[in-house]
Amino acid sequence: MHPQKICFMRSTNEKLILVVEDDADTLELATLLLTASGYAVVTAIDAQGALEHIDNFPAIALVFTDLQMPGLLDGYGLISYLRADGNDLPAILTSGLGHSPNGLPTRTTFLSKPYTRRSLVQNIEAFVGH
Repeated sequence: MHPQKICFMRSTNEKLILVVEDDADTLELATLLLTASGYAVVTAIDAQGALEHIDNFPAIALVFTDLQMPGLLDGYGLISYLRADGNDLPAILTSGLGHSPNGLPTRTTFLSKPYTRRSLVQNIEAFVGH
């Protein structure tokens, strides 16, 4: 199954999180952490797939994206594109680089890798609650 097509939803009242990650193991781990924490998850492996999901899943409550990804847009570019398009979905950028990029877009925070389930959920709850 192609990671971009995976969608885990257990009930209609869960917050839907879009996870954008090009590393299959990290994508699986993030998905497991989020579903175990009661969130519904839809995944993409690049910015193009993420933009398609944002168009197709209006219930997405937050974008959780890797900073460095292949393709025309990295995670920062994805969020900047959304903001320029008038979309203010809250976003969490993540990276193993250990430091936040300068000038984060509005309604965006940074979470260093490796992250814990607790730190991920706390960052999400700061934006969307549970």
